[in-house]
Amino acid sequence: MDAEQHKSWWGKGERNIGVATGASGLVVIDTDQKEGRDGDANLRELIRELAGSAAACAEHMRQLDSTFTVESPTGSRHYYFRGAPVRDSVGKLAPAVDIRSRGGLVVAPGSTTAKGTYRVVNNSPILEAPQWLIDAIAQAYVQAERVELQSAVEIDTPAAQANALVYLSTADASIQGQGGNSNTYVIACELRDRGISADLALDCMDLYSDWNERCSPPWDRDELAEVIEHAYAYAENSPGAKSIEAEFGDLVLVDDDEPEEKSRAKIVFLTDSEIKSGKGKRRQYVIKGVLSIGDIAAIIGKPGVGKSLIAPYIARKVAQGEPAFGRRTRKGGVFYVAAEDPTGMTERIEALQQCFGEAPGFELVCGVSNLAVKNSPDLKTLLAAAEARRPILIVIDTVAIAFPGIDENSAEGMGRVVAVGRALTKHGAAVAFIHHDTKAGGDSARGHSVFDGALDMRIGLAPKKWRVSF
Repeated sequence: MDAEQHKSWWGKGERNIGVATGASGLVVIDTDQKEGRDGDANLRELIRELAGSAAACAEHMRQLDSTFTVESPTGSRHYYFRGAPVRDSVGKLAPAVDIRSRGGLVVAPGSTTAKGTYRVVNNSPILEAPQWLIDAIAQAYVQAERVELQSAVEIDTPAAQANALVYLSTADASIQGQGGNSNTYVIACELRDRGISADLALDCMDLYSDWNERCSPPWDRDELAEVIEHAYAYAENSPGAKSIEAEFGDLVLVDDDEPEEKSRAKIVFLTDSEIKSGKGKRRQYVIKGVLSIGDIAAIIGKPGVGKSLIAPYIARKVAQGEPAFGRRTRKGGVFYVAAEDPTGMTERIEALQQCFGEAPGFELVCGVSNLAVKNSPDLKTLLAAAEARRPILIVIDTVAIAFPGIDENSAEGMGRVVAVGRALTKHGAAVAFIHHDTKAGGDSARGHSVFDGALDMRIGLAPKKWRVSF
């Protein structure tokens, strides 16, 4: 940190420190003790009601009294726990008992106000948020709001299942003693948001993916089902709120005869301090001004116009860090997935080497036959390689061969292609698909508009000409 900047933040006079709870991965119980209220007593009464047995009550109390705790000048207690952020609430858990987490703030120990000093009263390590606390917070929120969350879209569609398995292939495994319960709860909520029912979520996490095998220790199926049940009962979002159908629902309704919007809004609100700190510099280019890390692109044209010639040319330029189309490139690793014609691609690479006098520098990925099947070994291998080697560009040649059997004219089919593309961008890559254009030609992709609408950049090829749009 810049020392002068640090000094300017403090300025003259005394300053205190606040802890951003959600950003720090904390869930803090704040028991209010001022003005005749006894939040601590109310919290302990709640624990007795929740426990169900003397042994469980004793264990819950032990957990509360064993974690890092701060006392305010008025006698209020801040019980710190580690866990996935939950919504802040005031008095919902119990009277005079607040939750400080997502978007919340607590005053750090050592800070001093006119009423006194915030002091540590239990300097133990911060414990993982116990499941009873997570469930109680969620149930209190739902009861207070009295909202019945309706499904946003159809649940358990093939696209939703495939999307869920892609997510689970890279989701963090749960480790006992390291936030395992909280992590599992969050993953279950994410599956619900992606349009998966509780029963199917259990099978996806336990049978159809290797997620549970990667956990330490693996979950007992009945215990995993209980966590999933809680996550689904106390979820904050409508089922399917993050599904492909919900995300692209506005594009599905576009009439095929009407012109489509070629750009997607990317709205971000930045404060003055964030702009000055450089947070506004969000895009990291792969090809300057055309393609950035995290983008999804397509090279589009009819058979035989040179899609599989220009794609390895672009891959080579990025791998070597040389200008492409007169624009600077960022040098980095490149995967070229030759699903359609690996033998022919080898010959094209040899031609590039003869033309430019050196090896292309990218990695040719052969043997990929199906990225569309849920829990596909091809996709898992590709995702694992992208995570391990962090390429900045991944080329899929072609959509038709890499995703056999999908219905290109449905939102579900092309939404699957988009979902795979986004999964591959997770570790810092741009993804470029090679695909056919419409019968009318131009630079619009064949198939449902959900794919065309997701593109950040297109290269439209026709005999003896090409054009870029983004």
